[in-house]
Amino acid sequence: MIPGIVLQLFGTLFYVAVLTVIRKIKNYNKDSSTHLNKSPPFYTIFYYIGISDVVHSVALIWINIVRSSVTGDMFSSMTYIASTLTCFCYLVNVIGNGLMAVNRFSATYSTHWQHFSKFNTHVLVAGTFVFSAICSVPAAMTHKHWTYENGTFHAITEPITLVEAQRVIIISAQGLFLFIAVLFSYLAYHRISQFIQKDRYHKSDKTLLAFVIIHTFLHFWILFFEIFELFRPEWALIKFAHKYMFAVYHGAALSSGVYITFTTSKVRKMLVKGWCNVMVGPMQQIVTGSTPNIITMTQDESLMEGHEQVKDANIGYCKYGNGPNYIICICGAVGCYKKDWPLNVLSHFPPGEVTMVCIDPPGYGTSRPPDRKQEVQRCMKDSEYCLGLMSALKLEPFTVMGWSEGARTAVHVAAKGKERVKRLIVLASGTRVNHLGAMAFKGMRETNHWLPGARQPYLEHYPEEFLRTQWAALCDVVDQVHTFCGGRFPCDLVLSQVTCPTLILNGGMDRFCGDPSTNYLPVLKKLARVEVHAQGGHDFYHKYPKWFSGKVMEFLMST
Repeated sequence: MIPGIVLQLFGTLFYVAVLTVIRKIKNYNKDSSTHLNKSPPFYTIFYYIGISDVVHSVALIWINIVRSSVTGDMFSSMTYIASTLTCFCYLVNVIGNGLMAVNRFSATYSTHWQHFSKFNTHVLVAGTFVFSAICSVPAAMTHKHWTYENGTFHAITEPITLVEAQRVIIISAQGLFLFIAVLFSYLAYHRISQFIQKDRYHKSDKTLLAFVIIHTFLHFWILFFEIFELFRPEWALIKFAHKYMFAVYHGAALSSGVYITFTTSKVRKMLVKGWCNVMVGPMQQIVTGSTPNIITMTQDESLMEGHEQVKDANIGYCKYGNGPNYIICICGAVGCYKKDWPLNVLSHFPPGEVTMVCIDPPGYGTSRPPDRKQEVQRCMKDSEYCLGLMSALKLEPFTVMGWSEGARTAVHVAAKGKERVKRLIVLASGTRVNHLGAMAFKGMRETNHWLPGARQPYLEHYPEEFLRTQWAALCDVVDQVHTFCGGRFPCDLVLSQVTCPTLILNGGMDRFCGDPSTNYLPVLKKLARVEVHAQGGHDFYHKYPKWFSGKVMEFLMST
């Protein structure tokens, strides 16, 4: 008996851990003002039904302990409450499964977010709990009558008419909501199979539909048990299931946590990361006095930050969104993702449509130590780490987007990636440098001559000495390209290998980027389109993030 109770407690704790992860997912961008940024309604439904499942599990554990260890009417009040809760929570699970199937069907339509808005979702969940409570009234009105015969206690649940009425209600609810679950799961699957654009209903949605289908299959087995127990109680299988009824129902209560973990990679990854935070973090802090590099959610839960071993480097990155359009964002010279791709820019993109990975190239930001070694071929080398990171994260094919120096890296990524890269987006950059550009960089070489306002964005992320040495080395690289390479950066030599659609975004007031008519357009020709913000400077996408995100999303949807 004790091993069984321990196993049940372990299963309950596992489900609580899953719900902790689900809570983070459901709160993803919960404060956003646009419907595209609201939390996924499926996870909201699952979260509240999961809480009911945990309560169900605790109630079953209590009843199991009472059945095995307590005789007579000791703890009768608690047992009465637990018995009523098992009926109520099981009905919540059954009805909730039907609701999740309807949600999956709704997700195949563009009006999904209107139908399952935050308000509507909470109303549906509240309705599920109220309906389950009403259907559990017969169970709440029953009581156990204890008798003592031949030295043993015997319990009978009375009145028998209410017991039978409760069973009929449960079987009827199971039949109705299983029919709803099967119908809408089939309709959702049929809709998906008819989509011409296959990523219209992306992988994460398909795994959630798989969860609903598996969960529905389990409810079928429980329905058969209920029916055959009513009409064929003498069958050996029914007697066996009835003997271990609480173990069977306990497994059913906890199955949702197992299924969502099995079918959804996001939940699995976040569970593993949470386990690492709990186990590895304190151990490493004790041994080394430092905190390990593990993927974590930021304070506002809008970003996931972490590290991935790529080739010979431990590459730092952040990830925003969970949509089907994968984008890698590359920072500029002496930059990092916290400086060049801050949340106030990323948050203008709908997280349900994009998954944006912002990389710190080797030697920048969280990909240090060691510090960056500036050289002519640096952007070409960085492209290998960009391709390696997206491969490691299994986010392919993808769009590559770079700003300033990062745009030159993006060109190399597009040229090398071939079919792995669907689109190229370059911001405020050029593939060549002329005499005036080279002289401008020479004049900027000494950062201690800069105005304080120009240095401050860099000093928020780097020590002053790092900025001074890295910027001076970068200016020397530009001078080498102008003097020894005819003003052509290595990315200019591979530009002809780019075969994907390209978006060129510039600021009309930018003093640094090259003219696309002399850089990109002569080579890319019809592959490229140019958009210019008339008032924008070199960092136009920071000052006009709404315009920037609108142009990028329009490009993604049209190519």
